[in-house]
Amino acid sequence: MRYSYQCTTVRFAGAMAVLALLTATANAGTLFYAGSIKDGEFVADKKARLDRFSTLYSTVSATIAGGKAETTIRETIAAGEAGAVNAVCILPLPKGSVSETVRVKVAEPKGEMREVEVVVLAAADAQKLYESIARAVGSTRILSKTDSEAVVIPAVEIDEKLEIELTFSQKITAEKGILTYRCPMPDTDLIGREVERVALTVDVDSKLPLRTMFSPTHMAAIERDGLRKTRIELKSDKYAGTEDFALHYVADNDPFGLRVITHREPGEKQGYFMLVANPTGQDDKKDVIEKDVIFVLDTSGSMRGEKMEQARSSIEYCLAHLNPGDKFNIISFGTNVKSFRDNPVKGTKSEIEAALAFADELVAAGRTNIDGALVKGLAGEVEKGRLRIMIFLTDGAPTAGELVPEKILAKLPKRGENQTCVYVIGVGNDVNTHLLDKIAETTGGDSEYMAPDEEIDEKVAALYDRLSNPVLGDVKIAFGDLNPKSVYPRELHSLYRGCELMVMGQYRNAGTHTITISGTLAGVKKEYSWKLQFPDGEDEENGYVAVLWAARKIGYLLQEIRLHGHNDELVEEVVRLSKEFGIITEYTAFFADAGGRMDAPKAAEEARLRMEKARRQKGGKWAVSQAMNDKELQQRTVASPVANAYRDSAGRRRESKKVKQIGRQVFYQAADGQWVDAEEAGDRKTREVKLFSKEYFELVRKNKDFAGAQAVDWNLSVNVGDERIVVKK
Repeated sequence: MRYSYQCTTVRFAGAMAVLALLTATANAGTLFYAGSIKDGEFVADKKARLDRFSTLYSTVSATIAGGKAETTIRETIAAGEAGAVNAVCILPLPKGSVSETVRVKVAEPKGEMREVEVVVLAAADAQKLYESIARAVGSTRILSKTDSEAVVIPAVEIDEKLEIELTFSQKITAEKGILTYRCPMPDTDLIGREVERVALTVDVDSKLPLRTMFSPTHMAAIERDGLRKTRIELKSDKYAGTEDFALHYVADNDPFGLRVITHREPGEKQGYFMLVANPTGQDDKKDVIEKDVIFVLDTSGSMRGEKMEQARSSIEYCLAHLNPGDKFNIISFGTNVKSFRDNPVKGTKSEIEAALAFADELVAAGRTNIDGALVKGLAGEVEKGRLRIMIFLTDGAPTAGELVPEKILAKLPKRGENQTCVYVIGVGNDVNTHLLDKIAETTGGDSEYMAPDEEIDEKVAALYDRLSNPVLGDVKIAFGDLNPKSVYPRELHSLYRGCELMVMGQYRNAGTHTITISGTLAGVKKEYSWKLQFPDGEDEENGYVAVLWAARKIGYLLQEIRLHGHNDELVEEVVRLSKEFGIITEYTAFFADAGGRMDAPKAAEEARLRMEKARRQKGGKWAVSQAMNDKELQQRTVASPVANAYRDSAGRRRESKKVKQIGRQVFYQAADGQWVDAEEAGDRKTREVKLFSKEYFELVRKNKDFAGAQAVDWNLSVNVGDERIVVKK
């Protein structure tokens, strides 16, 4: 579809515009450049600052229903205080995404809307425009949108600021049974500055149960309302993202909705896979296992005040949300250990009322007897066919009873003797993270930590909601003859209704393979199988799968080193993966400072020294930061740069501006400012290419990796096939 450039200048002066368009995949959001278009090329306004436009606010609201998404984006664009500016407005779109007439309506001063003409450019014509913009502004970043169509408003006049509203529809497409929704978000590298405020809300309404759902691009909150409705929310001040929002999800009647997402770069000996599932069960909840819940609550003196009140509130919430057939008990511990009942009891009205009275009478006093609380909570046999979980909350290290962590751990029952999974919540910075992590590891539970100013009741309620409906215990995954390696997580113990299951690994044996999940349901063995395809050739899409696999493997390796001691092989693997995938950790951040270039033995030694120093910390803020870093890596679902950060010894968030991840490509910035491909040149021949020359643009048009690399700007040394291309200005 083509439109002519016959369009008069439109005055916006704070007015509202509406774009109605169809788009299927990512683009760069709305871009403005001071100047005009002549013969299909951009001509810069030499009197105006080309970088003067900034996005102040960006709000996205979308609804997905009936296989179609309706999205509205509202943005406030500022042009500064130098008076009216003539500009070109561009919205890059992927090839083939526009299928209907594009309309733009402008609000007149009296509030009436009138339609103005716009231009829809095919990819080849859009490329011509992108190249002319790159030359004019001296930045190559827009060339990363090569092969994208574009919607263009050829001439707008912005007086101080522009309020613009974009509305578009798109079909929700499925690939290998996974539905994908995408929408534009501001690209702050292209804009040249942060966005003051970004908010996104996506409501999904499905006729079929919604299974797995995640975003590989943004850390968004996902809130489910039953089986068929979900809201996704993202709010951010000083937003610095560079990717558009993507949401992947599955909707069907399968008990798990198991799917596989794969990735394999050209020339790679192995591929990467991610199994995704979400056992949402059925409406009648007949497949939910009855459970025993043991609430173990720290009531030592350090819990006095608001923390104690929040802990009581969390108990009240959990008891109000017990399932029919569930049993519970409450154990408190200070210097001494108290128990509501000797054994778990049914959640009857009278028992719950008595338990709340018990909680109201608890007084925060004394020291911290962790050993005594564990012994009491783990006592007794678990009834056959039931699942027992313990939610263990503490804000301190052992100061009463047994004080030696190794002796406390030695008393824990071996796996299988007493199937009580302990889920630990550490409050504040005075906990012994090594002890708490090992308690969770030994019992097949999990551990998480919270800052001193976080709300205890919200944390406990969120954990209980995740654990409230177990659907399969003693879980095992069989991969048939796939023979994968480096699979994470290494073990699964129980699956819970509505909780995401993500299993990542590497594979060589391509083809169709039978994946089986087995376990017990109310004491009865259950088995579910799926035939899934693992490609044997190039599978260049979904590069985020490899990045997430690497992050999770690093997280598990770091926890292994932190809890169980130094291992040269593990340290070397952490260093290799961090460098290759550009994943920043507190032990490998020096790679970014060294421009990604450091002798492997020297890098491993540096990482080892940093790990040994950090590992001495068993408690305190640094120890908590280490535990939180490991857990975040193990659970990472976002592969974009916004997630590539860590907490330092003081708990501050750290990231690096000297490393860039662009899909599977990774670049480090050298001391001279040049961005260098993380992969060594090896035997490749080096070829210098002049910026904006004929051969430069040929590379941009013909090689998608080279085009994508332009997102880091022109000062670049990048591997392209059997060559090392060095761009010179």
